[in-house]
Amino acid sequence: MKHQYFSAAIVFTVSCLFVSGQTPPAHAVVPTPAQSAAPAQNGNTEQQELQKSVQEAGASVVDFVRALEQHLAKYPNSSLRQNIDAALFRAAKEMKDNRRIAKYGERMLSYDPNDVSVLDDTGKALVTFGDPNLAKKALEYGKKLEQLANQNHPAPANETDREKGKRIFERDRQIADSLLIQANAAGTIGNVHDAVTLAKKSFDTSMSADAARAAGHWLAQAGQQDEAVSYYADAFALGDSPQVHAQDRRTMSEIYLRTHPNEKGLGDIVLNAYDRMNSLMSQRNERFGNTNTTRPIDFRLTSLNGKTLPLETLKGKVIVMDFWATWCGPCRQQHPLYEQVKEQFKNDARVAFLEVNSDEDHSLVEPFLAKEKWNKDVYFEDG
Repeated sequence: MKHQYFSAAIVFTVSCLFVSGQTPPAHAVVPTPAQSAAPAQNGNTEQQELQKSVQEAGASVVDFVRALEQHLAKYPNSSLRQNIDAALFRAAKEMKDNRRIAKYGERMLSYDPNDVSVLDDTGKALVTFGDPNLAKKALEYGKKLEQLANQNHPAPANETDREKGKRIFERDRQIADSLLIQANAAGTIGNVHDAVTLAKKSFDTSMSADAARAAGHWLAQAGQQDEAVSYYADAFALGDSPQVHAQDRRTMSEIYLRTHPNEKGLGDIVLNAYDRMNSLMSQRNERFGNTNTTRPIDFRLTSLNGKTLPLETLKGKVIVMDFWATWCGPCRQQHPLYEQVKEQFKNDARVAFLEVNSDEDHSLVEPFLAKEKWNKDVYFEDG
C-alpha cells in the first residue's frame, strides 16, 4: 500500500507539471552544441506522450520509472528533463535502488550542487558499490555536506526551546551523515585508519546504528577485533529492523570468534551495550527532548509547572490522551465529553488521562485554563 500511495503521488505531481507546461529555469539544463530546439508542436507532442506513459504506468513505481526512462531515451534533450530527473530520483529512493539513486542524484546535483538531501542520499548510494572511483565522488559529497551543515545560520527570531532543539538535532544528524559518508568512502579507497576515525566521530555526533556498524566494520578491517565487536554491539542495541539485527548478531559472532574459542562473554558485551545506549539516549533526550525518540513509550511530557512525566512510568496502563490548543474551536466543544469519560474512570488505576497542549507559545495556556475554568493538570508535547 505504501508503494502504491507513493507512486500515485509522483504520477499525479509529474502529470500536473507536464500538463501545465511548467518547465525548469533556463539555466537548469544547458544544451550541448549538438542539441537543437524542437519545434513547438513537437514539444506539445512530447508532453502528450509523457502524460500518456505516466498514466499507463498506474500505481507501479517500477513501471513509472520504466516509462520515464523510455521517455528520456526518446527525448534526451527534453525541456522537462529536470522535472523528470527529480521524479526518477524520488522513485529510486522509494525502491531503494542505489544505482539509480546515484545516477539521478548526480543529475540533480548538476542543477543544484548545494541540495543537502540529494548530497546525502547520493553519497550514501555511491559508497555501496565498493568502487574506489565512485568512493572518491562520495568523499567529495560528504565533505560538501559537512561544510554546509557547519555554516553559521542565525537562529530564527522568537525561536522556542522545542524549535531550537529540533534545529540542533537536525544539524548534528546532517553532520553525522556527512562523516559517515566520508568514513565509508575513505575505507573503500583504502584509508582504513581515516575510516575508523570518521565513523567513530559520526557515532559520537548522532549515535546512529549505521555509524556504529561502520565503526565496527572498519575496526575489524584494521585488525581491532574486540573494539569492533563493541561497536557492533552498540548497533545491535539501537533500534533497527529484525533482519539487520540478525545480520549484526552474525557479524558480531564471526568477529568475536576470531579472537575467542567460543561465544562465552559475548552476551555480557551485548548487555553492557544496551545499558550504555540507554544511558546515552537518556542524556540526548535531556538535551533534545523528544526529537530523536521513535517509540511512544520513550516520550516525555512537561507539565504546566515544569515537571517531567516520562510515559514509561505509565507502562501497562490504558492511556487516554486529549490533544488540544487554545486556538482550536472543536477542542473546546469536545472537552466536556473528555471530562465525562475521565470522571467515569477516575477510580480505575488501570487508566491514565493526559491533556496535552500543542500551542507553540506556552504562555497562552495558563490564562486560557483560568478563563475557561479547565483543570490545570496539563502537559506540553515538547517535553
